[in-house]
This record gives sequence, C-alpha cells and structure tokens, in this order.
Amino acid sequence: MFMLQSTLNEHYEQRVGLISQIETFHEEKTKLNLELHSLKEINKSLVEENNRIGGHSNLNQKIRYYDKKNQEFNELHKKYHELFTAHNKLLQEMDKASTKASSTPSVKAKFNDITNFGKASDVAHEKTLKNDHCGFGSSL
Repeated sequence: MFMLQSTLNEHYEQRVGLISQIETFHEEKTKLNLELHSLKEINKSLVEENNRIGGHSNLNQKIRYYDKKNQEFNELHKKYHELFTAHNKLLQEMDKASTKASSTPSVKAKFNDITNFGKASDVAHEKTLKNDHCGFGSSL
C-alpha cells in the first residue's frame, strides 16, 4: 500500500510538472505569435515602401526596361524560328527514312499522327507572328 501511495505521488508530481511546462510553452507560443504578427506588419510596410521608392517612375528607366524586354522577345522569337525550321527538317528526314525502311502501315500512320500534331496551327501561328510582332518588332 505504501509503494502504491508513493507511486501515485510521483505520478502526481510529474503531472503537475508537465502542466506547468505546458503553460510555459503556451505563454511562449502566444508571445512568439504576437511578435510574428508585428514583424509581418513591419515587413509589409517595408515592402510597400521599397516598391514605392524603387519603382519605375523615371521615364528613362521605363524606356530601358522596355528595350530590354523587346530585345529578349526578339531573341526568343529568332530562336523559336530556328528551332521550328530545325524541327521541320528533322521531321522531313524522319519521313524519308520511314518510307525507305518500308515500315508497316499502322506504325507509319501512328508516326504521321504524332509528327503532324499541331502543324497547321504552328504554320498559322508563324504567319501571324510574321505579320504582327505585338508591338515588339522595333526598338525605341
């Protein structure tokens, strides 16, 4: 009986200790949440201030930015056309190779379905890009 009473006392002391730790951790969590909230508000105000100060309010900055984007667009457009023509050449070579190899009609039909996927839309898209450069055709 005495051992049971001592075991119960030990468990009670452990329970009280754990409850006090939980309360301490809860208080720390509350303090940290308040600090986090205030830091988020400070960060938000600093971001807004940074955007206001560092924005493109200068006309020369806007022009340089536009020229940079224009040049990037033209380079990507040129690269697209190079890759598009290289892709078409490879498709033609593969088509010639497939006709020489005398493959089965079902495989040839599947190959043509895959290689012709989107060809008409690519041609129409290329004609549109040649006619209209979306305002990026000339630099300032």
